[in-house]
Amino acid sequence: MTKEEHNKEAQRLLGVSNIMHSLPTAWYFEWNGNEPPRIFDAAGRCVCVLSTGTFSGSYETEQIIANAKRLLSGNDA
Repeated sequence: MTKEEHNKEAQRLLGVSNIMHSLPTAWYFEWNGNEPPRIFDAAGRCVCVLSTGTFSGSYETEQIIANAKRLLSGNDA
């Protein structure tokens, strides 16, 4: 996928997410331009590759996307 394709798919996934499903975890978003946009949990493990919909760990898909939406909106409380 190109960077533009990653961004388009990430925007689609975020658009359908419900922030009410987010978890109170210390997750963080990282996108350095060389890798696809990713979200990591507090232990530094990759929870998801945002634009491809590839998820890992024991989190529900809805929770991952909701946390992504919360992080990207700047509401990390």
